[in-house]
Amino acid sequence: MVDTETPKLLIQTLFFFPLDATYDNNQTQRTKNHMTTATKIVNYTDEQTATARSAYLKSPTKETVAELAESFGKSIKSVIAKLSREGVYVKAVRVSKAGGVIVSKDALVTNIAHLMGVNEEKLDGLDTAPKAALILIANAMLWQQSVIDGAERNASGA
Repeated sequence: MVDTETPKLLIQTLFFFPLDATYDNNQTQRTKNHMTTATKIVNYTDEQTATARSAYLKSPTKETVAELAESFGKSIKSVIAKLSREGVYVKAVRVSKAGGVIVSKDALVTNIAHLMGVNEEKLDGLDTAPKAALILIANAMLWQQSVIDGAERNASGA
């Protein structure tokens, strides 16, 4: 006679999986339905939202966001997310190390093409040049244009 209970008991013990268990799909469905009807946890009260909106609209700075985060006991990212959902958050403008506005290489090439009076496609590949070289070319062309404009004004005024 073969003992069938011992291997069954061993498997149940090792894997914590009852071999004779029957599963009720309706129970699983009830659990899923129950989870969808759970109440929503409010992260920000209406008063906090109004306070954050008014404070940020008065002074839209990183310091204001940091103060709001500290007063609400939330992270800065949480406050930024809330202000974004409210439609009032304005992303900070990135600046270069020198403090100037960041200009892309594509924009520089477009400006150079405009100053030359040619189509951008004629300058294909120029965007792979170092950014410093593109800035130098654009500034030189702007200076040259200002000299020409000044000479034309002097000639027409004389």
